[in-house]
Amino acid sequence: MHTTWIVLAHRSGARFFARDSRRRQPVFQGELSAAAAGQRAGTKVNYSVSERETFGFARDLARFLDDVRGQRYNDLVLVADPHFLELLRCMLSVATNHVVTTTIPKDLGEAVPTATSLRWVEESAP
Repeated sequence: MHTTWIVLAHRSGARFFARDSRRRQPVFQGELSAAAAGQRAGTKVNYSVSERETFGFARDLARFLDDVRGQRYNDLVLVADPHFLELLRCMLSVATNHVVTTTIPKDLGEAVPTATSLRWVEESAP
């Protein structure tokens, strides 16, 4: 079955929704938090804590999306603020970047997803 994941991401977390041919509405799949992203040792670049946490979480999220590609989703829709979206796209593998069908540069990550907001995302995606 062909599954599209919709990822609502922000600097410190991401929520995942799945859409397939059998479902009319995207279904919540889980979330990933950046609680430990700022605890990395050996960082050589002098970033502020906030920038370091954002960078670390983008890297963790990209690794997670790379690891589950093909097993849990076939296509990917990314929704995030423009800065985080650019950072995340740079950290995704080439193979995962190829399955990104839509990017929406809007910060919906901390908002409580409603049927209306998910419908808006779906209408923006192919």
